[in-house]
Amino acid sequence: MNGYCSSNYVITFDASTFPTDYMITITNAAGATEENDSNGLTSRVTLEREDVLTIDLGLVYAPPPTPAPAPDYPAISVPIPARKALSGRALKEGEFTFILKDAAGNIVDRRTNAADGTIAFQSRRMSRTGTFLYTVVEERGADKTMTYDSAVYRLSARVWAEGGTLKHSVSAQKDGVAHDGPIVFTNQYALPPTGDTGLRLPLMLAALALIVLSFVWTRRRRHT
Repeated sequence: MNGYCSSNYVITFDASTFPTDYMITITNAAGATEENDSNGLTSRVTLEREDVLTIDLGLVYAPPPTPAPAPDYPAISVPIPARKALSGRALKEGEFTFILKDAAGNIVDRRTNAADGTIAFQSRRMSRTGTFLYTVVEERGADKTMTYDSAVYRLSARVWAEGGTLKHSVSAQKDGVAHDGPIVFTNQYALPPTGDTGLRLPLMLAALALIVLSFVWTRRRRHT
């Protein structure tokens, strides 16, 4: 050290310059040797005139601890039951489509309804603990006689370990409100217009004429 006056000095090492996964050694601490022994990041020294001073910092390799492996549980199946209902006519197999999405919005399953209204999403396979989020919606069709159910069901599947096995529970929200019932999509079918509205007046007049003729004929028979 040149150009310094005789005095007491504090020397601090910059920890950001250390190699990755290395830490300083402390005097007589684990890993300290005569070659790498040090007193920490900061050293207090007294510098006399004409002194030549060298400060060494001891480092020892200290890799991060290896995380313990996650427990290996037998996988379980978490069912996601849903149903389709139709008002106005009988439900047909495969006429409506339903989508199951994961938390990132990716489609993980797409199903159509059975004739009895069952929507058979594939059960989700779970092999670790955690909370897993899903969304269930009906895909809107193009049938103008149909009012499609726009409900959005958000499911939260919680999986935890108990006695060496996994357990699960599923809670739901419908359109942002807690929902304890089943997942049901209900559509409304409306009869299409016949397109013959222009014939209504002639038909009504013809029916009225028949009523009048019947009345006149009945009166004539009474007078004969």
